[in-house]
Amino acid sequence: MSGIPMLCWERDQPQILGRLGHRSKLKICCKTVNEPELVLGWLEHHGAIVGLENLIIADNGSDDFGALETYSRFADKVTIFQFSGNHNDIHWHPRFGPLFEALKASSDHFAFFDVDERLIWIEGGNWSANSNILEAIREFDSIYPATWLINAIGSSDKFNLLDTERRPILTNNLKYGKPILTSKLIGAQAGIHNIQYAGNKYSSACAGQLFLLHLTQFPDQRIDANVKKLANRGLVERSIDPQVISSMDFSSYPDKTVLRFQNEIVEMLAYKNGDRTIEAKETEYLNLTKNGAVNYSNDEARMAFSKFVEDAPSVAETIFA
Repeated sequence: MSGIPMLCWERDQPQILGRLGHRSKLKICCKTVNEPELVLGWLEHHGAIVGLENLIIADNGSDDFGALETYSRFADKVTIFQFSGNHNDIHWHPRFGPLFEALKASSDHFAFFDVDERLIWIEGGNWSANSNILEAIREFDSIYPATWLINAIGSSDKFNLLDTERRPILTNNLKYGKPILTSKLIGAQAGIHNIQYAGNKYSSACAGQLFLLHLTQFPDQRIDANVKKLANRGLVERSIDPQVISSMDFSSYPDKTVLRFQNEIVEMLAYKNGDRTIEAKETEYLNLTKNGAVNYSNDEARMAFSKFVEDAPSVAETIFA
């Protein structure tokens, strides 16, 4: 690991758990492997919301020097440890029971956000990512659903409001976004999406204001992520040339999400080769400016977002009942 020491779950549990004992309103955990540019942004962004001491990095075997160097810079404040096995195992209570028990005992709320996700608050014509978000989390027995905002291809400040077929996507993004869980649900199940906790008590008060930027539409990143997902299912080698995947036949595979992974690889390869078909369809989006303002690409985008914000509380109650 390039000579940079790291805590290891299988070896250093007492030390890891000891760092989580302080009481917090919200702790946030991120699972990752390598991706140094995303890790740094994730730490800086969420550190401004909850404080670095309330962040946890569960690393699944990074060997990239940039990622490990970032860890070494933050190791005195952020709880960072490595774990072996499948990267999704970190959500599985039977394997990481002591971790979830420590979090349950020390946190009012808890969230799992991926390394390409950023929690924000939108109110009126402004957005923010600071400790004011914590002030909105007042119901200690409720789940707070964050709605995905998926970035326009190649952009870190534009986020689509319609899909490529010009259909509204925010209601679906509320359904499959990520929850801020109440402490009693920490480790209760392996779910990490809002809909997986349907039937529990949800707060609808923030449903149209709490968002999770999903920075997933960068070609190289998207291709690599989907190759990794196919490799984790044993369908390809991790080192495969992505171009080969575009001509493979996954039609008989029972998990049909693999076809989506393949299609995204094909789309991103086409974009890298100069095809701007996807980009041309991304015409309705909101733009988050550096000064905290929310702008819109056109009136249709403004109306789509305003309608979602207005309807979100009742939509959330319906979805999660």
